[in-house]
Amino acid sequence: MKTIHSPELLETYIHQYDLEKVFPASLRSQLALHQFAPNEHVCFSGDAVLFLYFLVDGQLNVSSANEDGATITITRISPLASIGAMEFFSESDFCQTVLATDKSILIAIPVSLIKQKLNDNIAFYRLLCRHLSQRRMDSSKKYAETLLYPAKTRLLIYFYHQANAKGVVSHYRNEDAANYLSISTRHLRRLLASCEKEDLLHREGQGLVLHLALIRRTQVLLPF
Repeated sequence: MKTIHSPELLETYIHQYDLEKVFPASLRSQLALHQFAPNEHVCFSGDAVLFLYFLVDGQLNVSSANEDGATITITRISPLASIGAMEFFSESDFCQTVLATDKSILIAIPVSLIKQKLNDNIAFYRLLCRHLSQRRMDSSKKYAETLLYPAKTRLLIYFYHQANAKGVVSHYRNEDAANYLSISTRHLRRLLASCEKEDLLHREGQGLVLHLALIRRTQVLLPF
């Protein structure tokens, strides 16, 4: 992680995401921009919460692990998501691990500053409540998909949301996809082979190419 010392860039993000009331001008000198490289951890489960973060550029993966060390990706988050709100309200350490999937920039707010200067800021707490509500809705939707859709459909949904407009997934790891779907990597390989046989996708280098027209025509359960 590196700190970006640029009040001008901070102001740009504040205006871009309409955060003027969330972060009054008198407090902005105490905020920081933290930049994380691809595959760099923002926090680990069990870390003390020193900052509450707002993602303003890039993308992050949120994951959990069991006692055996097996991990599962819970969700992928994009701007303007918050990191640490749940832990801040519950006064606990980080309960999940957060990883930057590409170069990511976050506004870092010291927890001490929140307690000293933002306790009466309705706009700040309204934003946190909106983010927590959205996270809860996303989790409920994913849980419903897990129950309602077969594994192949969930696999196609997973890759569809990672693909660009042409259906290209530039890079993926079997372990990440299997963890996200809560299946074994062996079963994942069988599903990929089945999708290739049905001409729903093909593997290309380290990535995939989804055959979007055929997927949309034949996979009627997909929530496109």
